[in-house]
Amino acid sequence: MTSDRRAPGRPGIRDVATRAGVSPSTVSQALNGAGRISEATRARVRDAAAELGYRPDPAAAGMRSGRTGLVAVIDRVPPQSTWRWDDLEFVVRLVHSVCGAAWEHNRYPVLLPSDSLELRLDGMPFDGAVLIDPLPSDPLLARLDDSGIAAVTMGRDLDRPARRGWADNDKAEQCRQVVELFRRTGSVRPMLLSANTGQSYMHDNTEAFTSLTAGSGRVLELPPSTSWDECRELVRQACAGPEPIDGLYILVEALVQPSLQAIHDAGLSIPDDIQVITSSDSNVSRSGPVSLTSFDLGPERLGHELVGMLVADSADADPRSTADSRLVPVELVERQSTR
Repeated sequence: MTSDRRAPGRPGIRDVATRAGVSPSTVSQALNGAGRISEATRARVRDAAAELGYRPDPAAAGMRSGRTGLVAVIDRVPPQSTWRWDDLEFVVRLVHSVCGAAWEHNRYPVLLPSDSLELRLDGMPFDGAVLIDPLPSDPLLARLDDSGIAAVTMGRDLDRPARRGWADNDKAEQCRQVVELFRRTGSVRPMLLSANTGQSYMHDNTEAFTSLTAGSGRVLELPPSTSWDECRELVRQACAGPEPIDGLYILVEALVQPSLQAIHDAGLSIPDDIQVITSSDSNVSRSGPVSLTSFDLGPERLGHELVGMLVADSADADPRSTADSRLVPVELVERQSTR
C-alpha cells in the first residue's frame, strides 16, 4: 500500500477542498487554471490554499512522477471476442469523455490497444492510466500496479475485490428497472442475453437478474467468440420453444442485431409478442424499424469521475488504496420495443 507522500503537518489538496467546500478535482483544476470553473469558485479555492499555506508538490501534481502528464487509456476486450471496443457506442463516448476530462486537467491521454500487456509499461513515461472493463485477474492491471503507475478502472477486477479506485453504473438498480418494467407490462418469461467474459458488468447484471426473476426468467450466456449466426440461432430457439420468451434484455450492443433477426425468424412481433430492452443507449437502439427501450448509462459523467479520481488521489496518495468507488445512476429511456 502506498502511503501519503505529504510531509507531516503539511496541508494537502483534500484539506484545501474541505476548506473551500469543493471536490479535490475542482481544487486541482482551479490551481492549474484548467476546467470550466467560475471565477468565484477559482478565487475561493485560491483563498483557501493561501489560508492553509498549501503549495502544490510538482511531483505529486503530475500524478506518479510529474514528468509528462501522459495518461494511458485502455479498453479491455476479451480475447477471441467477435466484437471490438469501437463497435460499442458506449465505449466510444466514454473514451471521448475520459480524453476530454484529462485534457481539462492538463493531462495528455494516449489511447492504447486492448492487448497492451506486451508493452514495456515500466519503461514508458505514463503518469496514470484509465482501464475500461478489466478482465478477471487482469494481467495488464497487475502490470500497471507493479510498475507504480496510478490506475483507475471503469468496472472492477472481480478477482481483486479489495482494490479501490473504480467507477461504474449501479447494475442492481438497472436490472431492477428492467424486471419491474417487464412485470408491469405483462412479460412473464423474460430472458437475459449476456456473455461469459468474467467482466464485472456482465457478472453484476447476471447476478441481479437471476435473483430478481426468481426462477421465472432465464439467462443465456454466450462465449465471447460466438458468431453472429450462432447468436441468432440460439435466440431464435428461445423464441420458438414450447414456452417462448416474451421479454429479452440484451447486455452487449453487438448482439442486438442478430437477436432482432432471430425474433423476426421466429415470426414474433415487437412489442406485442416480445418486449426488448438493451442495456446501453446507442444509434442501434434509436434507429431501425422499431426503436428500442434502453438505458442512458451516463458515459460522459463516468469519464469525468474516473479522471477526477485519478487526478485528485494521485496528488496525495495512490488511488488503488485511497480512492472512492463511485456508482453513477442510469436513466431508462422507454421506446417502441416495450408496452
